[in-house]
Amino acid sequence: YQRRVRAPSHAPTTMGFLGFFSSKEKEVKVQPLDKFLQGPYQAPNNADHLRQRVERNVAKFGANYMMVVMFGLTVYAITYPWLFGALVVCALCVYGANHADDERMPWGGNVTINDYTLCTREKRQAFAGIALLALLLCGAVGLLLWGTLAPSIICLTHAALKQTTLISKVAHAVGSSVDAKVSSVRKRVNSMMK
Repeated sequence: YQRRVRAPSHAPTTMGFLGFFSSKEKEVKVQPLDKFLQGPYQAPNNADHLRQRVERNVAKFGANYMMVVMFGLTVYAITYPWLFGALVVCALCVYGANHADDERMPWGGNVTINDYTLCTREKRQAFAGIALLALLLCGAVGLLLWGTLAPSIICLTHAALKQTTLISKVAHAVGSSVDAKVSSVRKRVNSMMK
């Protein structure tokens, strides 16, 4: 016997918003600049309208927002060479953490320290520690925050003020419900395969 729990009405859209950053299945497309900047712009009516508008705009223009933040961070990194060096170290650490179990890498097999073998999670935590240490030693944490803060504020303002079309509203509603259905079917198929 399984008890079905109904998710709150905002759960699929919130997961769609967060899933943009973690889903490897979704194809992310950069929208044309004229479509990205073209109006109309208007303040939302209430908090729920603001949330829905931001979610729809992030789903539609997420790649554009990432490019704006990366451009701002690149400008900051060129201006401050220490930040550029710290970002290179962080990029290498992200690469190492994503390939923690790859046997071709020096850290991919068994890593033993004082008769203790590190698991994958501990290897990834070590890479995260190295990246954080590089940022702290270079004094780049503040620079990194300032380098992403201004572009993030610009993107959030755009997402809150840009009105969405009826077509994108319908596509967002249908897409989030389809994503929920596909995910439940996948879970059922995976449970049947076990």
